[in-house]
Amino acid sequence: MKVLKFKDSTDYTRINKNLTIKVDDLITVDADLCAGLIYIESEIFDKVATLEDPEVDTTFYISGVETKYDGFKELYNKLFKKDYRKFYDEICRFAEKQVLLKYPNSIESLTTKQKIKLLREQIDAMPTFESDCGKTIAHRQWAVNNVLYSLGYHYISVKKYDRIYEAGSSYGVELNKYIELYNKIKNENK
Repeated sequence: MKVLKFKDSTDYTRINKNLTIKVDDLITVDADLCAGLIYIESEIFDKVATLEDPEVDTTFYISGVETKYDGFKELYNKLFKKDYRKFYDEICRFAEKQVLLKYPNSIESLTTKQKIKLLREQIDAMPTFESDCGKTIAHRQWAVNNVLYSLGYHYISVKKYDRIYEAGSSYGVELNKYIELYNKIKNENK
């Protein structure tokens, strides 16, 4: 894939980018990406640009002819072995990466080893609390989730936990699950 056209429309709170992407000799896509541009604070890498809640609206073309969304999806599923959902996710991820590469010090400009270092730093920076189930719970994990996503991993789902030392409950993830995932990623990328 390669970007054929890149149009920049920025407002005060969210960004809007329009890309024309050549998938192959048959298929092109107009991708309209809207997202919040946010920064992960890092002592190692300074401020690292990433996207918050990206939404990609697509229009597919076959040999330059615009298609209907449902028709293209049905045709794709009938013609190709790869599932349309996986194909669509790849298009969205490609568009997100291309947009981020336009910003200095974006998460996509970091190497895998640098992203792994950033992941560890962000895991260590998350606030935690002790739960009544005897586990240390991390919360406010959006930065960790963004780094995981950039490495091709899904975030860990949050659960509700009751706090031991403070009144009430909070949503979070067991800290040891993040540590285990970090170790797995680190070992896979030695």
